[in-house]
Amino acid sequence: MIEAAKRGLIEGAKQAGVKPAKLLAITQLTSTSQAVLNDELGIEGTVMASVKHLASLAETSGADGVVASALEAPAISEEVADDFLIVTPGIRPQNSAVGDQVRVTTPDQAKSLGSSAIVVGRPITQAADAPAAYQQILQQWR
Repeated sequence: MIEAAKRGLIEGAKQAGVKPAKLLAITQLTSTSQAVLNDELGIEGTVMASVKHLASLAETSGADGVVASALEAPAISEEVADDFLIVTPGIRPQNSAVGDQVRVTTPDQAKSLGSSAIVVGRPITQAADAPAAYQQILQQWR
């Protein structure tokens, strides 16, 4: 599926005369706990082992990177090429509610763990002052 998607991206970009978009694969959602992985999804082993396997498979199949928790970024980095992207959701500012997320980090933790980019949703969209929340997260990321 990733190989076919990559071919389609390249061909479409060539026809449009633009640079192809980056193709990211999902490893395990940041809301996936060990119990959910094993009991609900029926996947044996640890979340970390699953994420590493899926990241390696994604790279081998031609993906430009993966979406994974920042907590797994160091382990993923050991398995893939230096230019392989690790985009990390589950970002929560210090003392922020985690909601349904299980494997979360702060923006600065994500940076130090090796995230290429972060995805932030509710801490901005549900903030009383969304622009200020964005600026605070951006400062923590930098």
